[in-house]
Order: sequence, then C-alpha cells, then structure tokens
Amino acid sequence: MPGKRRAIPLAALAFLLPACGRTLTPPVPTPTATIELRPAALNTPTDQPATAQPPLATDPTATFTPTPIPRSYVIEPADTLLDIAIRFGVTVETLLLANPHVRPLLLQTGQRLTIPGNGGQMEPGMLLPSPTPLPLPVAGFGLYETPAGGLWALGEILNDTPGPVENVRVAVTLYDADGSLFATKDNWVAPQMIPAGRSAPFAVLFPSAPAGPIRHRISLLAGEPLVQPDEWYPHLVVKDQQGGPAGPVHRVTGTVLNDGDQPAEAVTLLVTLYNSQGQVTGFSLEMLVTTLPAQSEERFDIRLSPAGPGTNHHTVAVSGRRSTALD
Repeated sequence: MPGKRRAIPLAALAFLLPACGRTLTPPVPTPTATIELRPAALNTPTDQPATAQPPLATDPTATFTPTPIPRSYVIEPADTLLDIAIRFGVTVETLLLANPHVRPLLLQTGQRLTIPGNGGQMEPGMLLPSPTPLPLPVAGFGLYETPAGGLWALGEILNDTPGPVENVRVAVTLYDADGSLFATKDNWVAPQMIPAGRSAPFAVLFPSAPAGPIRHRISLLAGEPLVQPDEWYPHLVVKDQQGGPAGPVHRVTGTVLNDGDQPAEAVTLLVTLYNSQGQVTGFSLEMLVTTLPAQSEERFDIRLSPAGPGTNHHTVAVSGRRSTALD
C-alpha cells in the first residue's frame, strides 16, 4: 500500500465498545449547541463538517525500502494500526495477518507488533499534505460516557457523491460550557472505502470530559475520490441476516455469498448499531475470511457491545478485494 492509505483494520476482531452509564445525546445541529449531561433522546445533529487543516498523507509515488526479515514495533500512545502500516510501508491486512491477536480499534500502549518482512521505514520527506477533503455530511452523532469517566464520540460519514470515496478522517472538538476549547481528537472512519450512497461509522475516544454541558464541533480532515476502484470486488452479497440483543451484547448472524466468477480476498464485514433516533451506538469491523472462492458462501456470527443504550437496529455491509492471484 505504498504512499496511500490503502487498507483499514480488517481482521476477525470486533470493535467492542465498553458498556456505558449515562448517554450524552446530541444538541440542536449547530457547532456550538449544548449537550446536556443526562439521559435523553434528542434529534440527531446535522453539523456540516468544517474545513480543517489537512493532515499529512502519503505521496502516491512514494517507495519503501524493504527489510528482508520481520521486525517488531511497540505501540505508543495515539498510534493507530493505519499509522503503523503507513510508517512501515505495509498494508493493514498484512499487519493483521501477522498479528492475529490484535484488535485494530483497541490498540494498547506497550503492545508489541510483528512487522512483516517487507516493511521498510518511510523517510520523512516522503509525506505531502493531502488534498482538500470532500464536503461529506455527518450523521448519527452521539456522545456516550465510559465507566472510567471518558467519552466515546460516535457518528457516521455519508457519501452523497456520485462515486466511491476513500481515506476519510474525522476530528471531534469538545468545548466546555463557557465555550473554551477542551480537547480535539481524530480518527479514520471504519472502512477505507465508502461506496456512493453509503455511510461509514467513526469512533473517537476522549479519556476525560469537561464538567457540565458540552459543546462540540465535527471537522472533516481528509476524504477523496477513490483512486483505484478496480481493486474492490463488487460481487459480494449479504444473505439471511438477522440480529438483536443477546444478553449484554448485540448479536448479528447471516451469510456472505460470492456470486461472481472470481475469488475475493480480505472479505470484510462492517456491522453498525443504531438507536431509534438514528444515532450510532457502536460498530464492528471484522475480516470474515482471507479468500472466498467464486460461487461460495461463508457464515458469520458477530457479537458486539453498544456504547450507548437504546440500540434497536443495525446494518451490515460487506467488502472485498480482487484476488491478486489473477494479476
């Protein structure tokens, strides 16, 4: 995946949000609206993403110096699997295959990763600013307290453009009751690619929260039209899906069918949970199977814990890549 964000954490690992206490529900849809710190059910905000200083993104022409043997890396605070993949010039899928114990969205500081043998450290000069992000709308936003006193900020990005988009990154900024800046955190949306007319969830964790009412602002840091759409395999279908509460978790089952005439690689499921107001309450991104042959099926059974109460429906999306064995 040289020079681009070419993969998103894809593995048979769910994004399990911790059980939460009170629900911090969204305000009237303005960047300075107030969120009351009490259980409530308000309308989903429709804050339009504000333009922010774009982060550094990889140059499409960048190259990497391969290392012939595996190496290790110790996760540091604020690391994401994507950042580590870009740093060493490998795909996220490759990292996950080499580290099957890793939960992509719940990395732990001090955790040791094996970097596959083709990973080469990037040079600082190989990074260039990303283009201005597309004006993609935000929906389903909600804030949920964690048992440790932090906040999960969850929502989704809607792709209302004519074609697929990729490399979407979102920042959430919190303000206290006086309007003073409290903190800003950012993260990638769950999948790398968002098809036209579809949505993709995001999650941002704040270790602590301001006292009293909270104001928020959502900014789109990155997002661009898909550069290589032929990499994605279009003939994957979700069948017989069903789901609902199963004790403390939400369980979703079903089947993925490859109804094409070629094998698909890195077949991945995205399950997104919602409450009755359309707020995102949790999601899971899992690699179902590394290869799914043509005209074959694979069952799935996913269980995840919502961040907030009131989860009553879900969506399931499947994606996969064209087999490199055909190249």
